Formats: sequence, structure tokens, C-alpha cells
Amino acid sequence: MEIRSSATYIWNIKDVMGQGATGAVYRGRHKKTGDAFAIKVSNNLGMMRPFDVRRREFEVLAKLNHENIVKIYASETELRTQNEIIVMELCSGGSLFTMLENPTNAYGFQEEEFKQVVKDVVAGMKHLREQGIVHRDLKPGNIMRVGKEDGSFVYKLTDFGAARELEGSEEFMSIYGTEEYLHPDLYERGVLRKHGNKAFSATVDLWSIGVTFYHIATGQLPFRPYGGRQNRDTMHIITSKKKSGIISGVQKSEGDNIEWSDKLPEHTRLSQGLKDLLTPVLAGVLESEPTSTSMSFETFFAAVQDILSRKVIDVYSVHSASFHKIYIKPSETFAKFQELIAVQTGVSAAQQKLMFKYEEFKPEPMAPASSYPDTSDDCYMVMIGGDNMPPDRLFLHKIPNLPKLPEQGTLETDAAIAKMMANRAHCCKHAVLQYSRATKAMMITIESIHKNLKKEMMLYVSFCKEVESQWASLKQTSEVYFASQNHLVWVFEMILSTLSGPQGELEVIRQDVQTIKKWTEAKKQSETELHKTNQGLDQFKTLISEIVENDRFLAFLQQFRKDTANQTFFNVVSTYTARIEEIYQMFRKDKHQRRLSYGDEQRHGFDRKKVVEFCDKVNRVTEEALGKRSELHGQLVQWLNEVNRCFEEAENFHSSFITQTEATQIHLNALQQFQEECKEKSEAIVQKLQKIITASSSASTKTEPAAAAVNDNTNETLDDGVVQALGNELNSLSILTKASLEKAKDNTQQIENVITGFINLYTSINEHLMKKAKELEETMTGESQN
Repeated sequence: MEIRSSATYIWNIKDVMGQGATGAVYRGRHKKTGDAFAIKVSNNLGMMRPFDVRRREFEVLAKLNHENIVKIYASETELRTQNEIIVMELCSGGSLFTMLENPTNAYGFQEEEFKQVVKDVVAGMKHLREQGIVHRDLKPGNIMRVGKEDGSFVYKLTDFGAARELEGSEEFMSIYGTEEYLHPDLYERGVLRKHGNKAFSATVDLWSIGVTFYHIATGQLPFRPYGGRQNRDTMHIITSKKKSGIISGVQKSEGDNIEWSDKLPEHTRLSQGLKDLLTPVLAGVLESEPTSTSMSFETFFAAVQDILSRKVIDVYSVHSASFHKIYIKPSETFAKFQELIAVQTGVSAAQQKLMFKYEEFKPEPMAPASSYPDTSDDCYMVMIGGDNMPPDRLFLHKIPNLPKLPEQGTLETDAAIAKMMANRAHCCKHAVLQYSRATKAMMITIESIHKNLKKEMMLYVSFCKEVESQWASLKQTSEVYFASQNHLVWVFEMILSTLSGPQGELEVIRQDVQTIKKWTEAKKQSETELHKTNQGLDQFKTLISEIVENDRFLAFLQQFRKDTANQTFFNVVSTYTARIEEIYQMFRKDKHQRRLSYGDEQRHGFDRKKVVEFCDKVNRVTEEALGKRSELHGQLVQWLNEVNRCFEEAENFHSSFITQTEATQIHLNALQQFQEECKEKSEAIVQKLQKIITASSSASTKTEPAAAAVNDNTNETLDDGVVQALGNELNSLSILTKASLEKAKDNTQQIENVITGFINLYTSINEHLMKKAKELEETMTGESQN
């Protein structure tokens, strides 16, 4: 077919792309350049508007030049038929309405596809707003999907037959649009034919886009009276009487109450993170009357930009076996990230432990979220923490009841029920896909925990060695301290046993020596109690050995990997879902036939039986997969409980030894203080001994003048030597015991030298006193003989 117009263009028509009330749309190519175009040929109904109005409209549309708006190339009149020809950009990917009719999208678009639609449509709307144009017929059917050279897709606004140019806050009175997407005031004028003088502004496009976004998010229209379009009065009541914040209203049976909701339904494919951000936007644009919560274009554009600009971090929550998408502003920090996780999972920030690629994820507290690693549906963070849910409480995707084909049904009924079956099969397919993802996430969780458990236990190995080293040092140091004081007491006691003098003074010295002895015993008892708490170190080392050397938890990991390997649930459900959809497409063609041939009738009957059989298999495999998911989660929970007990036991050991380390340091400090006090007490004892020895020497001199005269220098030297030597030994002992903190092993030999010195000193003092006593005895014997 060829179309010739008054212009120089010659278009070669290939096939009809669509047929509407006002004309047909063809796919064509320019005969000279080969460029592909869409050609809309309007019939006489489409030409009822005056030529100057159509020309002015085309001039308005010609102003638009944006990636997300279908381009208009020419508007001509076909010479032969005088039909209007509009040459526009070819959109071969179909419309959103076509995509929503596909059973794959029966419950709404996948999240990434949905966001792409929102991004492109809002960009196109923003361009319209900047050009002062209101579309007035925004709906899925007027949003086209266009393939790009790199294989990606872009969405474009089309069909500007109802568009018009408005300046500033200018209003309009004419009615255009599609019933289900009309603002309530437009619906009242255009559908219910209730005439009035109320004018309308460009914000009616916001209502239409709100309904459209709800539709592609859920696969359903937000406002649905029983009976659909025929129940127009109820439709108007739903849209105009709903309370602020309500985003859907459904009447399920005739005369029944309307079920209102301010949330998106559970069956939607969108994550909770996106739904939490999207719902206020939908509530803002779906306000029938201006309120404090209704949105302007500027607020709407800003809200959408906020959603699209956020960093999305995929998180798998182990405790509930569920996936989450955390929408966080790029500038926000780790505290906000944990807060958003807590909102979705119910696990507080203090309980959260995040893992990414088998390593703990713990960024700098003030690092912006923009620096966090990129995640996806297949590469996500794992969040461990919170009380693990029992298998019977896991969230399961809501799957509609399986419809039944009547024994004797019409072709139209068969097509309608087959579509419901195909929709349900895709819902099952999605649920099984989530099972497959959850299984993989469980495996990653086990591997991550297993790896990090061994890693932490290796750190405890180093900690145990450090504790043992501290205890060895404490033991050596204590031995030096206690041995020095014990020998010092022994020396004092030996000296006192050979001295004679005033008993009161000697008793005071004995009490001072006993004080040192009591202090020493008390410190020994304190250290004994401290050592009792160290008895769990061997148990700690045994626990570490079980995990690190014996790999206590490896067997479960290997068994889990074996149980989840080569599972075919998703492949089986995908195969049968494809067959169910094929049958639905055949039934869809059959219903348009006035009568089936004998062969087609036989094939139709066979397909009726097969579609029921395939649905039963999909149902059975889905239930088996979901049951397996619950079983695996139950096994994982038991394993996690055992691992957590090991973690807690190890942490308790670690905490107790941290406390002991602090107690050890306190004990060492106390030993130093104890040594200083003993030194002061010992120096006081030496001074008292010096006084007694000096007094004893003076008494001896008076009794034996001749001998004293002879031995005067010797006695003085001995007395000074005894005192000086004892004082020097005390100073040496103090220095050595302090140095023992740094070099405990060397102190053992040095203290032996000190002890030897004390013994030699005692021997010297004892020999000196014995010699003086003998001399005194000889003198007294001589005097008695005379």
C-alpha cells in the first residue's frame, strides 16, 4: 500500500499497527531514505475539527523536542482520500497498556522497570510543563516503549490529540481523557454529564499520572466499583468522597461497602523501601480537592527526583529470610542506614551485623552512603541479628486461588479463566524465584558466618597467648616479691634472736617484722584468688581448637550445599508457566472466532485439559519449593543458635579475661605499693636495730674499759658496717623488685644473690656479736679470779 500526500514525502505502508475510533496507525518506511516511521491516518471522524484548530494543535506539538516524547515529523493530507496523515516516530515496543495485558505483569512491573517508567514519564511531563502544555489524556495506552540501539528501552509520551497550551495558571473548560484516569471533577462533567461552570487547571494531569503509576505498580486500577465502567455513579463516589491519604477504593460486590486503603497491596512486585517512598507521592497527587497534602507539579517533580536519586542497597535479612531494598540519600551516614534497616526488619541497630562478600561491613560512621559498595538482586548485603523467626512465621508471597474451568464453558469464558491461570502461574514463578534467591542467600550466610567465626577465633588464639604471657610475668614477678620479703623477715628474725637489749624495744621490732610477714601472706592470698579465675583458660583454648582446628561447623555447610545443589523448582515452574501462557494466547485467538473448525475444536478441548494439568503441576512444585524454603530456614536457625552459643561462650571467656587482665595490672600496682611500704617498714626496723646495737656497744665499753680501748676502732667499724650493709641490701632489693616488672626471669638469679648477701650479712653480724659476748665473758671471769 502506498500513500501520496501533497508534500514531497512518499510513505510505503507495511502493516496496520492499530485501529482506533478516529483512524488507523500503520508502520511504514520512507521509500527513498528507508527511515522507519509510524503513520496515523485519520478518517472523517478525525477530521471533524476545523482545519485551523488541527493546524494550531500540530504547531503546539511541534514545539516539543524531548527524548521522552514521541516526535512528530509531519502533518499532511492524503491526495486521494483527503484523510489526514500524521507522520511520527516509530514506537515498536508497544504501550504500557499492552505490557500490562501480559500475564508476566499481572501483579505489576518489576521494580527496576517501574522506576524506569517513572523516570522517563516524569521527565516527559516536566518538559510539557516547561512548554506550558497539558496532555489531558495520560494513561498506560499513551506511554510507548521504544528500543534503543544498545538494547535498552526508553518510555515516551504519545497521542497529543487532547493536548493544549496553557499559560501560567490558565484554566480550561473542555473535557478530554479516558474514564478510569480522569480527575473526579472531569469525570463528573465528561462522563456523568453534570454540567457546570467549573474550570480545570493543568494539575488534572497529576491525577491521571497517579492512577497510571498505581496501575503499573500493582497491575490494577486504584478505584474499582463493582461492575466496572457501567457503575459510573459509584466510581464518582469512590474518587470524590475518599478521605485524604487514601490511594485505593474497591467495591467487591454489588451494593457492598467500599474497601479503602492508604497502602499499596501486598502482591505488588515493589520492595517495601520503594513503597514507603512512593505511597505519599500517590496520596499527594490523588487528592480530589486541594488540601495541605495535595501536590503541585514542583513538589511532585521534587519528590520523584528524591526517590530516583537515592542509593539503593540490597539487604538480605537472615532472621526473617527476606530481601529488602534500602533507599538512602547519598549524603546520609551509617546511623541512618541502620535506622532504615531497623524500620523494615524490626532489628535494632545494636543487634545488626552486616556482611558483604563474606566480610563484615562496618564503614566509617560519618562516611556518606554514596561511598558504600554497589549491590543488586544477585549481589547483596547479609544482615545477621534479631530473633530468628520460626519457619511457620516466614512471609510468603500471596498467591491467588487457582480458578477452575467450567465443564461446559464458552470460548470467551475459557479465555478469561486461562488468563487468570496464566497470571497465577507467573505469580507462582515469582514466588519460586524468591525461594531460589533465598536459598542462595542462606548459603552465602552460612559461608560468611563460618569464615568470620574462624577468623574471630584466630584472634582469640592470639589473645590467649597474651593472657598466658601476662600470667607468666605476674608469676615470676610475684615470686621475686614474696621471696624477697620472706627472706627479709627471716633475716630480721635471725638477727633478733641473737640480740639482747630492752625487751620493749625488741618487741616493737618483732611486731614490725610480723607486720611485714602478715602483709606478705595477705598478698599471697590475694594472688591465689586471682589465679582461681584463670582456670577457664584451658576451656577457652579447647573451644577455640574445636572451631579452628577441628572445624566444628564445616559439616553443616557441606550438607547444606549438597541439599540445595541442582534444584530444579524454578526451571520446572518456568516451563509450565510458558505452556499455560501459550494456551491462553490460543484461547484468546479462539474467542474472536465465530465458530471453530472441527480440528480447532478438538485442539481447544485438549488444551482445556492440559492447562488444568499444568496449573496443578505449577501449584504442586510451588508448594514444594516454599515448603523446602521453610525447612532449610529451620535448619539454618538451629545452626545459627549453635553458632551463637559458641560466640557467646567465647565472648564470655574473652570478657572475663579482659577483666582479669585489668585485675592483674591492679595487682601488679598493688605489689609495687606493697614493696614500697615494706621498704619503709624495713628501713625503720634497721634504724631501731642500729639503735639497739649502738646502745649494746656503749654498754660493753663501760663494762670493759681496757678491752673497749683496745677494740674501739674495730667495734665502731663493725657496727657501722652492719648497719650500712643492711641498708645497702634493702636499697638493692627495692631496685631489683621494681626492675622485675620488665625482666622477671633475670630477677630470679639476682634475688638469689641478694638472699646470699643477706645470709652472709647475718653470719657476719652473728660472728661479731658472739665474739663480743665471748670477750665480755672472759673479762668477767678474770675479774672474779682477782
